[in-house]
This record gives sequence, structure tokens and C-alpha cells, in this order.
Amino acid sequence: MLSKYYADANVRMRLLEFLGGNSLESVSSVYITADDRSPSVRFDPRPVADLPACLDRGLDLGRSLWDRKFLVAHLDVEHVNFDHPGEAYLEPGRAFEIQRPVIRAIQEILLSHGIVPLHLLSGRGHHFVWQLSRTARAFERLARLGHLCEPVAECYARPHPPTGEVIEHSLGCAFAGLGQVMEYLAQRVLETSAAACQVPLQLTAVETGPGSRGREIVSIDISEYGDPLHTRGIRMPFSAYLKPQQQRGLLGKHFVEALPPLFVIPLHEIDERDGLLVMRDVGEVRALARRASVRIPDHSDAME
Repeated sequence: MLSKYYADANVRMRLLEFLGGNSLESVSSVYITADDRSPSVRFDPRPVADLPACLDRGLDLGRSLWDRKFLVAHLDVEHVNFDHPGEAYLEPGRAFEIQRPVIRAIQEILLSHGIVPLHLLSGRGHHFVWQLSRTARAFERLARLGHLCEPVAECYARPHPPTGEVIEHSLGCAFAGLGQVMEYLAQRVLETSAAACQVPLQLTAVETGPGSRGREIVSIDISEYGDPLHTRGIRMPFSAYLKPQQQRGLLGKHFVEALPPLFVIPLHEIDERDGLLVMRDVGEVRALARRASVRIPDHSDAME
């Protein structure tokens, strides 16, 4: 089913858009990742030229945060239940309802600065993505704000797979500066929405004491900004979402087999409730790909 789905020309065009171009030769993402249903998922960057072969195999796709033209900003919010890890798939309405005060706070804070990010739904939560040009004044200011300790600077100066490229010092510093800004944003969201959230709100997936339905939280995951730029990526919109299959040892084989196929989708002309239905219907996802662009918006001026 997935290889047939990925053969759709509209789906393929949307994947290229999110990679930053209109063809494999023009994209600005440095690499892609592609994982199957195996539980042994590991970081394995692949050349963008491998995309067609990965589509033929029906894989779960991601793109690098590392980009040749832009500094990509990404904020990830998700429901996590350490005692009942399948709850977001079993009761998605509740899992996403719990996140609503957090999502509203993120949107209001970003919009107050003129940032309207690409808004994606995945299996357990939301992704917000935007970017700024590496020639923008905001990039220069972030590069001055950020600091690289010597081991990280040395790491960035070495060639990295899959292309053998290095991370320029200014880009590494700007990513470090962006991490500080994103931590500030996450703290503001925490202050604004924690009281309205039905479960504990944490920065990254930190375990808390049990509530009425176990140890569950809403996580604002900013962990990627604590890792080197070349090691982190973002799940791609219109990709298959195979995380339940990869976690079948945790979730249970029969639980996973009963799930419908899941896809990462943009919230385009639909609300969250409709989005949860669309992402479980391959025909509706293909229809959405005909009308919903997923090019990452450039908010260079707003970031300033």
C-alpha cells in the first residue's frame, strides 16, 4: 500500500517542497532519513538522491535540520504516557485535546511576532516549522548570540555523512543561538499554558508522578537544540508514520496490527479534529497532497 501511495506525483512533489526544492537536484536539505518497521531504528543519514528508492520501499521519512540555505526552526509538542504508551493512538481525541492550551499559547506567541509556521500533525502531537535565510540580519544576530565550545566546533569542522560536508562556524553558532531563543519560547509557553493543561507540562519527556491515568505529560521537546546540528531531523509531511510499528515490543504486536495506517499531515484548511481523521485515511491524505503546500515558510524578518 505504501509503495503505491508514494507513487502519487502530488505526494512526491510535497516531499520535495519540504526538502527545499522542486527536484532532487535543487533541494537545500543536506540529507534525508528513512526507516522501516524494524525496532532497531538508528541515526542513518542518506543522500537526498536515495529518496526514490526509499519511497519504493514504503519507508518513514525525515529531513535534516541542517540546510544549505536556511536555518530551520522546529518546535515539537506531543502527548507522552509512560505507563500506557499507546494511549495517543488508542484515544487520539483525548491526547490532542490535552495539548490544546499549549498549542494555542505557541500560536499566539509566534503570531505576536509575525510568525505563522507550517503546522504538522503526527501520531502523538504537533510540529511547528519555519526558517530564516542564512543571509538575513536575524541569522547574524543569532550567530553572535550562540557560542560553540571547542569540542563541538572541532566536530562541526569535520566532514559528515552522507555528503562529506562540514558545518560552517557561523551556522553552528547561529544554531546554538537559535537553541537559546527556542528555550526562551518554550519557557514562555510553559508559563502561559501550564495552569490550563490537564496534565503536567514538561520541557522534553520528563517523567512525573502518576495521575488518574498513569504518568502522562505534555512534552515541549527542545532536546534537538542540545544536540549537534548534523544529528537531528524532522519527520516529513506526507510521510508514513511508522513509529507504532517500530515500538511494537513496547505497545504489543496485536495492538499495533489493529491500528490504521498513519501519516504526517499539514493542517491545511482543516481543523485538528478533521486532521486526526484524515491522517488515518490514505485516500484523504492523497487528496490533501493535491492542494496543501508544505514549503517551509521564510520568517527571516519576523525572527529579527
